[in-house]
Amino acid sequence: MDNWYPEQPPRFVDAGEFEAVIYASDRPENSGAPGHSYAAFAIRRKGSTAYEIAAVGSDGDSEEYRGYAAAAVGAVEALSHKSKIVIRSHHKTIVSVFNDWMPGWKKNGWKRRNKQPIAAVEILQRFDAIVAERNIDVEPFECVAKDDPQFKAVFDRLAQKIDSMAKRDKP
Repeated sequence: MDNWYPEQPPRFVDAGEFEAVIYASDRPENSGAPGHSYAAFAIRRKGSTAYEIAAVGSDGDSEEYRGYAAAAVGAVEALSHKSKIVIRSHHKTIVSVFNDWMPGWKKNGWKRRNKQPIAAVEILQRFDAIVAERNIDVEPFECVAKDDPQFKAVFDRLAQKIDSMAKRDKP
């Protein structure tokens, strides 16, 4: 089961153009093995300098990119109908999941070409349903470096948010 929002996420009542940055823990203790994932996203209106920060969590035997996908869901859930968004991440695989692989998986009944199941499919389907229901225009995801001067500060804030969640939840 996923703990989608341990804290209240942002809500934008008015439609508009938005930018989001998603970041997730890569579970360094387990070196990418299945386990609890934490993720955070930062979202702002285009032209604004201030980001709203929110966190999401994923429990159990979680796939590596589950947290990133959950953060993308959080970003689109924060938007109202007929908004437009560009989502950025440093994680090349999650960018490929949304830009390259997801359209084919959807066309194939949410299965890979070899008919094998897709990891975290329920999260990808949730993203797809929200985008369709709210008529949100999602530009292709962009891959950016964590140390890019334009994004370093927001990646640092997201990492701090994830660290504080992980410390809070430790037994």
